[in-house]
Amino acid sequence: MQTIKLTREEAEKLAKYIEENKKVRLEHEQGEFETYLVKLESLLNKFDFNKEIEEIEASVIELEAFETYKRGL
Repeated sequence: MQTIKLTREEAEKLAKYIEENKKVRLEHEQGEFETYLVKLESLLNKFDFNKEIEEIEASVIELEAFETYKRGL
């Protein structure tokens, strides 16, 4: 496992991104996109919103999803 440093502001943006994109329906690759959102949500669930910055242990698949999110689809 690797760690990711995540600020509260980044976590809030990530939560908003996930919520908005759960409503999006794609014609192609829908299942893959939903899986991507689940991976991001799994990572976000580890974050404690009571802390300003937190190091989160991320699995390889969560880390890959987070890196994709940071790059932008």
